[in-house]
Amino acid sequence: MERQQWMEALLRLHHVQNFSRAAACRQLGLKVSTGYKFFRRFGESGLSWPLHDEMTPTELEQALYPSEFNPSRASQLSSERRRRPNFTPEFKRYLVEQSMQPGINVARLAREHGLNDNLLFNWRRRYLKEQDKNSPEAHVSKCPICDVW
Repeated sequence: MERQQWMEALLRLHHVQNFSRAAACRQLGLKVSTGYKFFRRFGESGLSWPLHDEMTPTELEQALYPSEFNPSRASQLSSERRRRPNFTPEFKRYLVEQSMQPGINVARLAREHGLNDNLLFNWRRRYLKEQDKNSPEAHVSKCPICDVW
């Protein structure tokens, strides 16, 4: 059964025939979670039952699932997602070197640069671990972990 076919039927079963949402879903052979998501969308859309007489199944679907009919809305939603930052090796090296200075509060340094404290501590740990692997006597002039990322 296509979405346009079951949307209005689900609303009628629930509002007219007083089926529970779950029972209405079972009656139509839908997953209960699908029905609950549909009713949530219906409530958030501002529509009310009964639907006005001129509303077609396509218009109902467009009102409840706008991103599928408006590609610019779908791209807007995906661009609003927060992406994980990609820090340059130079930036990582700079912060690790700064954090190694005597008297520096590593957590404060991380927060001043908009980082989670643990991220900078992890960079430092990797840097020190890599230094120990190379040789204890050798002076490392750059952060070896930065080249790996």
